[in-house]
Amino acid sequence: MPFFERPAVEVIQGNLTLYLTYVTPDDLFGSDFYAVEALEPRAREGFQRILDKSRANRLTRHLMEAYGKGYAHLPTTIFLATDKELDYDQASKTLRFDKDEVCPFSVVDGQHRIEGLRQAMYKEANIRDFRLPVTIGSNLDNTHQMYHFFVVNTTQVPVAPDLRQQITRRFTEMKGVENLPYIPHWLKKQIDRGSDLKALRMVEFLNEDPDSPLYGRIQMANDPKGRNKIKQSSIVNVFKSQVFVGSNPLAVQETDLERCAKIILNYFRAIDSLFVNGRDRARTVVYKSNGIFFFLGVSKWVFNLIYSTDKNFTIGAISHIFEQALEELDEEFRDIESPDWWMPGHGASSLNRASAGRYIEAFQQALADSQHSEILL
Repeated sequence: MPFFERPAVEVIQGNLTLYLTYVTPDDLFGSDFYAVEALEPRAREGFQRILDKSRANRLTRHLMEAYGKGYAHLPTTIFLATDKELDYDQASKTLRFDKDEVCPFSVVDGQHRIEGLRQAMYKEANIRDFRLPVTIGSNLDNTHQMYHFFVVNTTQVPVAPDLRQQITRRFTEMKGVENLPYIPHWLKKQIDRGSDLKALRMVEFLNEDPDSPLYGRIQMANDPKGRNKIKQSSIVNVFKSQVFVGSNPLAVQETDLERCAKIILNYFRAIDSLFVNGRDRARTVVYKSNGIFFFLGVSKWVFNLIYSTDKNFTIGAISHIFEQALEELDEEFRDIESPDWWMPGHGASSLNRASAGRYIEAFQQALADSQHSEILL
């Protein structure tokens, strides 16, 4: 009979007995070692979600890329469960069971890691020896297995976007990162691009400079929550999509981040004078996500005009460009020039990314028309 025998640690939590050990692809895929009980709503059976193939493929790619560097790892344990009692030798700290009698184990947590490992094994034979940490629960009937699945998958909290941005920024700034034996391709791409670093520098400057209209109004990673604050992750993402891209001349022309931040500060001070004009900064939509999206979205056209003329980034020069465009705006979009329109309960309250995009296109056209009018004169 096929036996499983492996060093293990017994962990008892109240009435729950767990064994911490490892399994290899040969254990998992050489027989009917495990089963995934996907939910079948009509039959009211099972509890697992449907396998996300793209997620499993990402794990396969990670393992394949990292294995050659000696850095392949899946450090967190998968959770397998059985309603059988398992034999554990306290003296030798060994877990033993007859696979024919116990298997298949039910996968409570980790089906994507298992599938990613399975695909990698067929592409790289040496991965057969990979040791995957596993927690095995014994004497757990279907009801208890489903309960643990629910608890594991509803109490886990993913890393917040703003914290991910800060970590990527730290990797970008750190020395010696290139000496790591392996960096995932997606992280290396973000580090090389440096957009998290650049965007966070702008956001921190706007949040910390007393002259900034956004002074103290950005909720940075791990900051206590505050009313009427814009989240760091939201404003950083807008900077990354609208400013630090090849189509925005500021990203191309400015290599000095301190100078870049001062230009951005003047840009928002000009916006504040025109579109807030003494109204409550904590309430105006100008400093909500969709307002930030609109004003950073039009920045490429404003900056392009400045770079093509006198390169004057004073508040007055930026304000003048906005005023020129506002004069040429189609009637449908003219309301945006009123600070009241940007207050809650007025037109800006209904802005979303799609409608903000229409306003950006209208502003672009108006700015082009204003320059054409000047040439005609």
